[in-house]
Amino acid sequence: MTVTKNWGLQIFASLFKLLFCCTFFLCINISNTASAQNRTNIWMISAGYCSNIPVMKTYLDFNSGVVDTASFMRVHGTFITSTSICDTLGNLLFYTNGVNIFNANDDTLLNSKGFNPGFASTINCEKLAYCQGALVIPKPGNDSLYYLFHESGEEFIVYGQYHVQPLELRYSIINMNEDNGRGAMDLNNKTKPLIQDTLTKGFLTAVRHGNGRDWWLIAPRYFSNLYYKYLITNDSISGSYSQNIGEPAFFDTGGGAVFSPDGSIYTQVMNDNKLNIFKFDRCTGMFYDSTYISFPNPNMDWELVASGVAISPNNKFLYVLLMTKIFQFDLQATNIAATQTLVAEWDSSYNPYPTYFFTAQLAPDNKIYIGTWGGNYTLHYIDQPDVQGIGCNVVQNSFPLAWGNSTVPIFPNYDLGAWVGSPCDTLGLAFPSPVGEGLGVRLSPNPASSMFNIRYDIPTNENLLFVLYDSYANEVLRRNLYGTFKNLLVHTEQLPNGIYFWRATASKNSIQANGKIIILQ
Repeated sequence: MTVTKNWGLQIFASLFKLLFCCTFFLCINISNTASAQNRTNIWMISAGYCSNIPVMKTYLDFNSGVVDTASFMRVHGTFITSTSICDTLGNLLFYTNGVNIFNANDDTLLNSKGFNPGFASTINCEKLAYCQGALVIPKPGNDSLYYLFHESGEEFIVYGQYHVQPLELRYSIINMNEDNGRGAMDLNNKTKPLIQDTLTKGFLTAVRHGNGRDWWLIAPRYFSNLYYKYLITNDSISGSYSQNIGEPAFFDTGGGAVFSPDGSIYTQVMNDNKLNIFKFDRCTGMFYDSTYISFPNPNMDWELVASGVAISPNNKFLYVLLMTKIFQFDLQATNIAATQTLVAEWDSSYNPYPTYFFTAQLAPDNKIYIGTWGGNYTLHYIDQPDVQGIGCNVVQNSFPLAWGNSTVPIFPNYDLGAWVGSPCDTLGLAFPSPVGEGLGVRLSPNPASSMFNIRYDIPTNENLLFVLYDSYANEVLRRNLYGTFKNLLVHTEQLPNGIYFWRATASKNSIQANGKIIILQ
């Protein structure tokens, strides 16, 4: 089955985007990082049962402009954790079910065996049962390296209650130049711990930094309203930073977390039906303007627990999935809760199991596809998610699959660019920060606490002007750097914690260098 696009709108949008990009590049006379389009054009789906016998499995292909199902024989499948990534031409690079990683030939990725150890990785026939338990981020400024962030889980008892929770957030690096272009896991960067704390089962999300190049990674803490954050740049993973905001959620066996396509809103819902909505500053990485909405379910009725979340392409409408209901909210309204609209109720179909609403993902064709719980041979989809009310058209059980499937893969928005007009954009950090010839400016340590050292290498007859800006482009510090010296110690006790941007300009030839530093007192 195929679902066609509106080609007139697509062509108009493509021409507009091309005209905008060309004009923008001519104006600034500098090249941006490579486009990330087509990164999500292949969706590797289909449930995998406890068998080593190859059977027919399904994937979705968006490369032709319409979504087609395709099938081939393979052993591997997914349960709930599912993600993949393509190159910028839409060719599949690798995919994972949270326990195993497979290359484009459906073979186990070289060196990846055992990359995600833990109790939760050994059950469910080696398929991770976490919503968003794995996430792939291309390394900024590198076309061949990819970060795979992942969680497993361990058994423990607290106050007489049995738990299986992630106790670490880990990452591994995949190099697509290895194994004749099929990719391999870097043995020196395999299963590296980032956070050692009790975390939610999955709910990993990421969004582009406002500079259009770097990334923010978000990982919620279990039984808490604390969110861990990491800043992923071309040379480091900085953090963790943390923020307490919103209502704590406790039942994390299902639900979802997602950023709006423009990165300005983060929303999360878990099985206890607590919906958190935050605005997000892509420059500072801070959440603000918290909104909390609950869906009453006093008896924890299975058919009324929250199961997924998605946001429309125009960033306006939020869709919250319960197992048997889908609600729409207007994120641009003054009172978001008052806009709650029931746009679909489960039609009681079986194929062969109840086709409950379960997990959702905005697709390249601007539709929202919805998985079904239990391994059914069908998907649902929201045909017009930018339309208010029932006109969004939730189409149930009308996307047949060749094999049973529970979920849909979850992706960040790889296409999101710089936040035009923002402080981090106006500082020129949407592009790789140039170090002017002969300037050689370096700041350390980074992050810094009470002080940092500026090291530079310029001729004795040259001077530098060093200016430090906060995340809102306000100048907070200015120093002259003289060529007769090679370093300057700067005290930062008066500066609040945060991300700062710096620029150094040579007085005689206007050569500039710039970068960023994090201050944590």
